[in-house]
Amino acid sequence: MNGEICITMNVVDEFNLVKASMSQIHKAYPNSLIVLFVDSEKGEVYNQWQLFADSKTQVRQAFGIYQIDRGGIVVGVHLSSFLATNADWWIKIDPDTFVRRPLVSAMKQNCFFGTLQTGLPRPSLQGGCIGGGRAAASRLLDSSVLFSQDLLDYERTWAAGNGVLLRRARELGLVSFDFVHAWACERVGIPLVNHPEIKSQWLRPPRHSKRYAITHPHKNPDTFGTTTPDESEERAQTLTLQALLRTILPTKSVIALVSECKSFVLADKEKIVQSILLRRDPNAQSPEPTDSDEAIHRVRVACEQGAKFLVIPASSRLLFSYYRGFAKYIINHYEVVFWQDDLALIFDLERPSLQGPHIDWFW
Repeated sequence: MNGEICITMNVVDEFNLVKASMSQIHKAYPNSLIVLFVDSEKGEVYNQWQLFADSKTQVRQAFGIYQIDRGGIVVGVHLSSFLATNADWWIKIDPDTFVRRPLVSAMKQNCFFGTLQTGLPRPSLQGGCIGGGRAAASRLLDSSVLFSQDLLDYERTWAAGNGVLLRRARELGLVSFDFVHAWACERVGIPLVNHPEIKSQWLRPPRHSKRYAITHPHKNPDTFGTTTPDESEERAQTLTLQALLRTILPTKSVIALVSECKSFVLADKEKIVQSILLRRDPNAQSPEPTDSDEAIHRVRVACEQGAKFLVIPASSRLLFSYYRGFAKYIINHYEVVFWQDDLALIFDLERPSLQGPHIDWFW
């Protein structure tokens, strides 16, 4: 990827983490400009960030840019700062994103790139690292869609049907950079592209991270950019799922967990788990459900026993080739709280379905 780079980052008070990140950025891109947006109302915090400023680093105050009443301004300020430079490429990263080496794959100027993630309300680029060319940035900013009043109606736009985003908006009053960006790109018709050298995830760093130029997240600067230990896929998924549930669900939640074997244990002291076992072969002689009606009955029983959420790990998704009626039932009856193809699908058993569009996660 030829040309100059402008790197932007939202910061609050992660001084050591950002210092480590900037050191790596300057090794990978010695001529790049870094723009830090300080989202803090405390003057002393902003003054501390000013110590980072030099010929290659700009520090700007940007308090409250994630507030929901400011719409897409959080994306707009990043693109505006990039377009004010002579750089050819823009890369937005988080403080816990690790830049191991320069990106070398050729990318088109008219798209945005990163790690493409599926889920409601539409595909998006994971927010730990989002890049794009000058042509794409200019087109998105010039469209003024980032400043549209439609963004204030988050239940119908960037957060539609996504329980995690809706709670972030309702309870915290905050927007999501990656989902606002994805909504705006869809409106304008700018493609989002998966970059083979970027691996950005939520909660846990990627396995084999040394294979990639840029990875996210790496929370500890002392182990910045190190590869996650080689765990079995099942254990790695279980640990990630535990971290996910601790993050997005209330403490002491009662969870109904769909699985095909008793060996899948989600041991979590903060949660009370009820298992709903399904079999790949519904005709097998077993005490497990033999059809969708019986599986639906088990979910209703779990609700009567206090289950608040239904969790379906990615490893169990193939079960629904046999239980299609069950899949359609839960899609039509319960609100989706979380959806990520390679991790899990989670429903709120106390909220009616809001998603509307068909979800093809099951088959």
